[in-house]
Amino acid sequence: MRQGFLEGGFNKKTNGLIRQFFPKQTQFKPISDQKVQSVMEKINNRWRKYLGMKTSNQVLFKDHSFVALRS
Repeated sequence: MRQGFLEGGFNKKTNGLIRQFFPKQTQFKPISDQKVQSVMEKINNRWRKYLGMKTSNQVLFKDHSFVALRS
């Protein structure tokens, strides 16, 4: 399998999710770190069919009841 084949689809899907919150031409300088963190949490806690209907966080932490601490 050629390198990057699977990553390309993943990147396109992730970019599409990000664009739901920040459309093209969005100026990021005025967007607060808190807003970016909020969007990141929403995306990482959204279930994915290709992850067996689990969220990215569930797969990463491998425990459905785990709550990550935030800084």
